[in-house]
Amino acid sequence: TTPTSVSGVRQPVVEPLTARTSDGRAMAVETFLIDVAERLGLPGFGENAFLEGGRLHKREDYYLKMVANIAYDGSFLGLSGGQQVKLGPVPDANAAEWQAAERWYKFDPDALTEAQWRKAAYVLARGGRFEDYNLGYLPGNRPTLMTHQFGSKDMPLQIYNPTVATTHNALTGELFHGTARYEPIAFHNGVTMDSVDKTAEYPFHLSTYKQPIHTHARTFANAWLRELMPEGFLDMNPVDAVRLQVADGDQVRVSSATYPQGIVTKVRLMPAVRPGVVTFPNSFGHWHYGSGKWAINGATYAGDPSRNAPVRLNALMRLDPALTDASGWGTCLIDQVGGGCDYYDTRVKIEKV
Repeated sequence: TTPTSVSGVRQPVVEPLTARTSDGRAMAVETFLIDVAERLGLPGFGENAFLEGGRLHKREDYYLKMVANIAYDGSFLGLSGGQQVKLGPVPDANAAEWQAAERWYKFDPDALTEAQWRKAAYVLARGGRFEDYNLGYLPGNRPTLMTHQFGSKDMPLQIYNPTVATTHNALTGELFHGTARYEPIAFHNGVTMDSVDKTAEYPFHLSTYKQPIHTHARTFANAWLRELMPEGFLDMNPVDAVRLQVADGDQVRVSSATYPQGIVTKVRLMPAVRPGVVTFPNSFGHWHYGSGKWAINGATYAGDPSRNAPVRLNALMRLDPALTDASGWGTCLIDQVGGGCDYYDTRVKIEKV
């Protein structure tokens, strides 16, 4: 959808509302990681952290150098005499553009050299670095041959992947296929899930999704977002609800082959969900996500219980028996080629409570 090279840069517009360290830095994940690294004496942190000099003591030291990297990136293209050429670093910022970087310069003047500041300001003033739209397609061609292609000029589309074709399944020893093909959902030992989890017993497919107002679990710590939607639901198509005699807001028990005790949750009817599929938002129900109780140095600290508002159905995700030991410890279904977790193929049954 974007035929040109783009590197976007966003800037904070409000001061962080978190607590601050004794030297005035906002408490954040980056602050924690940097402080731990400095305490451990790890290289690449603290004073003289970088080869060219300069410290890494606060997160702005790191992020401003990333902006400078974008400013000096030599891979961005431009047009010269009708031909594409590599532009090299961006120009120095003018007086008006410098205003975009001035507050950061006053806040952390030693994060960059003077020369780097002038080019970082050019990028900050534009919200990133962007190639001209005319560079999206090769000169002299109709707009069908893109400048930035998948693959190479002679092979823009890779149908056969030799790396995949010469890689073995770690359990069965069989070679993977180097071309696209349909394969049924299967465990790592080759047994298909269809032969184990029968549709008659587990008629629904369970999936999960991310809401536009959340990113993974982290944003559930935001109280304003919890006001918009205090709890999550099991989303179900109304056609399935009629068959199960379930109404909006009813309680149901959802269970899978590897989690037969099931989890009780509320139903929310949503026509956009395909019949035969149920789904839940992944930002809810993270236990101990700032919601539990902890004892630190003899003192007890209590979190906010609203942070683990239901529902979270990850425990229902189908475990792979080929990757499960005798004690029952194991892992969920995994894409055997890519290695990622399979969040969309667990089969479940639903019973009204």
